[in-house]
Amino acid sequence: MASSSSSFASDSQYCPRWKYNVFLSFRGEDTRKTFTSHLYEGLKNRGIFTFQDDNRLEQGDSISEELLKAIEESQVALIIFSKNYATSRWCLNELVKIMECKEEENGQTVIPIFYDVDPSNVRYQSESFAEAFAKHESRYKDDVEGMQKVQGWRNALTAARNLKGYDIRGGKKDNYVNNKYDGKCVIPNRLSSMKVLIVLDDIDQRDHLEYLAGGVGWFGNGSRVIVTTRNRQLIEKDVAIYEVPTLPDDDAMQLFNQHAFKKEVPDECFKKFLLEVVNHAKGLPLALKVWGSLLHKNGLTQWTRTVDQIKKKSNSEIVEKLKISYDGLEPEEQKIFLDITCFFRGHKRKEVVQIVDSCDFGAEYGLDVLIEKSLVFISKYDRIEMHDLIENMGKYIVKMQTDSGKPSRVWNVEDFEDVMMDNMGTMTVEAIWFTYSEKLCFSKEAMQNMRRLRILCMHTYSWTSQSDSEDGSTEYLSNNLCWFVWHHYPWKLLPENFNSRRLVHLDLRWSSLHYLWNETKQFLSLRRIDLSHSNSLKRTPDFNGMPNLEYLNLEECRSLEEVHHSLKYCRKLIELNLLKCESLERFPYVNVESLEYLNLKYCYSLKKFPEILGIMKQGTARKIKMSCSGIRELPLSIFDLQPHLIRKSLVDC
Repeated sequence: MASSSSSFASDSQYCPRWKYNVFLSFRGEDTRKTFTSHLYEGLKNRGIFTFQDDNRLEQGDSISEELLKAIEESQVALIIFSKNYATSRWCLNELVKIMECKEEENGQTVIPIFYDVDPSNVRYQSESFAEAFAKHESRYKDDVEGMQKVQGWRNALTAARNLKGYDIRGGKKDNYVNNKYDGKCVIPNRLSSMKVLIVLDDIDQRDHLEYLAGGVGWFGNGSRVIVTTRNRQLIEKDVAIYEVPTLPDDDAMQLFNQHAFKKEVPDECFKKFLLEVVNHAKGLPLALKVWGSLLHKNGLTQWTRTVDQIKKKSNSEIVEKLKISYDGLEPEEQKIFLDITCFFRGHKRKEVVQIVDSCDFGAEYGLDVLIEKSLVFISKYDRIEMHDLIENMGKYIVKMQTDSGKPSRVWNVEDFEDVMMDNMGTMTVEAIWFTYSEKLCFSKEAMQNMRRLRILCMHTYSWTSQSDSEDGSTEYLSNNLCWFVWHHYPWKLLPENFNSRRLVHLDLRWSSLHYLWNETKQFLSLRRIDLSHSNSLKRTPDFNGMPNLEYLNLEECRSLEEVHHSLKYCRKLIELNLLKCESLERFPYVNVESLEYLNLKYCYSLKKFPEILGIMKQGTARKIKMSCSGIRELPLSIFDLQPHLIRKSLVDC
């Protein structure tokens, strides 16, 4: 009975010695939101009761008294020395109290942590600590007690430095790995038994995933890995994918207001401009944030100017951030992207693929990459589209090239005239594509320097040269041309030295050509020729060097007298259009191995159907039109092609 009473009395008088396991001493502006906040959370998660001056204050006590008491009641004091620690008298007074409690042998433990500062700077008060103490001494130079306090701070620092602590600059050898292969081993070793949430932001290479989250067994049960990327190809097929859409109008307005007005309600006078900016951003969060921040705290006059600029062109800060996606592309993918941005937005996918393929860029694959990286998308009408700000970003890149004297693409008349008249950056121009109805000036010197030009597409109606040559032809065209379109081409001949082995598409409708060229040339890649409505054209070229020609359009070439006999060598010809070639007299041969369409309607002067060569592929649909032509007799072999349609065509007129 006595024993029980004694035990009860002992328990009722028991009071724990320490109120806190750990007291944190730190310079708030240096580490509160970085190292100290992580340290505090880590200690708390491990069940270590920690005092931090902005978290553990009790009601009714002044801050200074509370801190002194907290230090006395803490089992361990962690002192986080940072570069500006000594500038705070508050921190230095904490330090003095901590060291006093240690000296009183209360059983307290003091552990210094050197965060981004050399321990010798603390011990000898050098560098940032020397600067801080110079200011303290200047402050107390006429105050004896103040100078004694400064000396006490110095002594406390020296004493703390002599304790065993941790240099975070050296805690890197253990926490950092030298290369990605070491990291691939460290991550699963440390996290395989833990339930974790991992966010991998803006992943753009497959090995990023391989080395950061390589397998299911890397993390404990219930773990989640969230990956954000612009490249859908990086994500496995069986992984859940959420495609982030652009913001709906209400959310876009809310996001913009948050950055432009913070918590304030916008005045009525701003609402018109607010709607214009939100509409121009088209739901792109990045644009809404950047433009909102740009307009914050500005007056109505500045809003008016800024909104006008936003409507005219994209803000460079947005473009630079969007440019991250472009920088991650391979060189050929970058070229395809810039071509689409400058020329092909809104064009049919099939057309763009043909043009890009002509430049040997691997159009289908490259286009798929751009789609996967969210730079372009295919509309329901099978047209290539992109966000307006993505287009601005692409044109911004080209403009930067132009401003540096190295233009790569020209899509407006002003830039074209700069290139032509000033001979500016002609060596770097790769593509020219525009439509214009007024007179333009042409420089032979500038054109001669465009040796890298691969796309030339000009839909023009008037043309003036600086100095026409005697034979009425331009002197030079790039032999790198793959896609050559020049409506209303103004000269009688193409340049004699033009012999592009890469040329795939030649479109010179409504030209002033009399002949393409006089001698046989090798255009081994050429698939399409369109010279329709060229009323001065007298004869076709020699086709011997065009084994891959598929389409030949000579419609309404009213002066054309002869189709060269070498057309018989074009065994891949699919379509031949000679509609309204009123002067055509000689058309000796046609190869029908691949032919699907032949139009000879209104060829009044043609009396004899061309001799048929080759054997037609079985199952090929064929259409031959020759009503209102001069043909009155047909070779027997033609009836093996499509007899019913041919007889009908003869009598249609």
